[in-house]
Amino acid sequence: MAAPDLLYLSSADVEGLAIEAKDVNEAVERAFRAKGEGRTWTRPELAIHLSGGRTYYAKAAVMTGYGACKWHAHIPGNEQYGLADLNPLIVLTEGVTGLAVAIMDARWISGVRTASFTALAAKYLAKAGAESLGFIACGRQARAHLAALRAQFPVRRVLCHSRKEATTRRFADEVAAQGLEARVAPPRDVVAGSDIVVSSTPLDVQMVPFLDADWVKPGGFVAAIDLGYSWRRESLERMDRVVTDDMEQNGPGGPVALNCDPTRYDADLGELAAGLKAGRAGAHERNAFVSSGFGLGDLAAAVLVYERARAMGAGRVLPR
Repeated sequence: MAAPDLLYLSSADVEGLAIEAKDVNEAVERAFRAKGEGRTWTRPELAIHLSGGRTYYAKAAVMTGYGACKWHAHIPGNEQYGLADLNPLIVLTEGVTGLAVAIMDARWISGVRTASFTALAAKYLAKAGAESLGFIACGRQARAHLAALRAQFPVRRVLCHSRKEATTRRFADEVAAQGLEARVAPPRDVVAGSDIVVSSTPLDVQMVPFLDADWVKPGGFVAAIDLGYSWRRESLERMDRVVTDDMEQNGPGGPVALNCDPTRYDADLGELAAGLKAGRAGAHERNAFVSSGFGLGDLAAAVLVYERARAMGAGRVLPR
């Protein structure tokens, strides 16, 4: 058989596909359900830590038909060069020959798949009909989460706070332009006044926690996608239910240290999606999702991007 084409998809190619948040939500949920049912093959992330906070990561997963690996580095200080701190790429392979079929810029994927993790956790742990969102940090992840959560909940009101006032105001204006009520507020008011709270502060294990989960109102849900480091650890651990992306990666003995006791997790996303563990059991439960990211979500989103690109004739075929 002839080798399949090798497709290159730039950032512009990927974003030009105009994939909707609900499509990513559905793809991610299918992937985690398959994981819970034993139909995927995954490993925890590989991280190589250097001095100055420089870290290299590989996140890989395989499911029926495809496999993928995302490679990226976190390089603090890239801003001085006009570059983002994170610039990931994904290599996607097909399942018959194991040959690579695509190399794609993964900045858009890294944002939307993380938001879809939160949407999946919120489906099982947030209160039905949640109308208010709170954002601590108002960058790329806040925008992706707004889209993912609006695809799933009847959102009417957004509270927001970021370290830089200009960033917060810009995000609030974008929210208002979408026809939603938007209000800038201090951190405690954001947490206490929202049905769903998303914290996406830039990762820094030296950060002094400034959020307290005891502020979360009855029935509230927290998505700490900053590994939980913006939250007082003991307050997260007092939530009624705490879940994470993947037990092998983040649970006892796992290689990724989140700001939460690894024995505290009640379930991971695969267990929730497959119905192996229970979600919310009462209207007043206060629940949390503490996330590090996981390669299965990158794979699910990459397959969606690749198949859409093939159908639309997007990207550039590279010689082998």
